Amino acid sequence: MRCICCNVMLTSFESTMREVNSNKYIDMCEICYSYIKNDVPVFVREDLRSETGMDIAISKEDVNDIY
Repeated sequence: MRCICCNVMLTSFESTMREVNSNKYIDMCEICYSYIKNDVPVFVREDLRSETGMDIAISKEDVNDIY
């Protein structure tokens, strides 16, 4: 799966984040989600969080340049 905002590959942790209100998957990487996290609470599976994760195609600074 890929992030719907920046198209980076999602980690197992990111691909299982669900919106609390609708219980739908948000399909966003943690960097993109960080911009809306105060408005969109999610359920997460901490057992899937890893220290390294997959390769990140863009940095948070790159995302700021896009928007």
